Amino acid sequence: MKQNARQGNQNIERMKKKNPRVRPRAAQNTKPYKTRRQAHQLSLSNLDDIQPYAIGNEAVLNPGQAKIRARRRRLKYGKLRKHFYMTRFKVVRRHLPDTRKATRDNLRAMLRAYPSLFLKPDLGSGGHGILKIMKTPSSYTVKYGTETKHYTSFRSLYTMIRPLLLKRRYVLQKGIRLLRIKQRPFDIRVMVQKNRNRKFVVTGIIGRLAKEGKIVTNYHSGGTPLPVDVLLRNHIGIKRRGRYVKKIALVGKRASIAMSKRFRDLKAFGVDIAIDPAKKLWILEVNTKPDKQIFNTLNDKTMYRRVLRFANY
Repeated sequence: MKQNARQGNQNIERMKKKNPRVRPRAAQNTKPYKTRRQAHQLSLSNLDDIQPYAIGNEAVLNPGQAKIRARRRRLKYGKLRKHFYMTRFKVVRRHLPDTRKATRDNLRAMLRAYPSLFLKPDLGSGGHGILKIMKTPSSYTVKYGTETKHYTSFRSLYTMIRPLLLKRRYVLQKGIRLLRIKQRPFDIRVMVQKNRNRKFVVTGIIGRLAKEGKIVTNYHSGGTPLPVDVLLRNHIGIKRRGRYVKKIALVGKRASIAMSKRFRDLKAFGVDIAIDPAKKLWILEVNTKPDKQIFNTLNDKTMYRRVLRFANY
């Protein structure tokens, strides 16, 4: 009997060596949390310590684990990683402004190459924490919100910026000179969603006019949502306007399809598109959690109802 027990223990040890994920059934951690609240509070950094279900030689995540892992994957993809991912696609690449990690060397190099830059939090949203840096022959000008400050040297400029970079990750983006209405810049938000057939379609296009004196157009930072036709009226003739709006929609759709190759579980993207004085389109950012309520601000609710309907597919 002792010999049989010893032989059984040896068989278990052999199984562990062949497949370390397979454990005795009683020791399997098939439910790493007891309640939904505990699942929500699980630290993303400790996700690798959670044991998945073991089926043969494969590990399968339970629904709670899969949701947390998907959330962590989205959090890791900030503005910079999204930018570099989209550069893989030729039809999207030509619409991407130069974007780099915010470092001292990159700041110096990009200020030599471009007259203005935007300093943005890599994981920020809503237009919060964005600075505009402009180069003049004798100094540097920084705009934040409605405030403006001047710095006489690159050293003094970086001394101001450095504490921000120590707290969180920032990116530097080539400044695009946006089209304006009464000295207020505007850009375009394109909503792209999956339909019943799991194909991406453009369900909404809306303009965002910056608040007077501000550098950002975001609705939650004081920007005013307006129909695209109203914003383009003074810049593009009526005969060309319809074709141009279709071009904007196409760029937004292509950017969304590109990002969907990485975020396969997402059903909607919000693409922020800038228009420069030469009427070239620039993809400023692709949002993986686009705000639907911005379309509710329009007097005509047709587009808003369409966005809500597609959100249920």
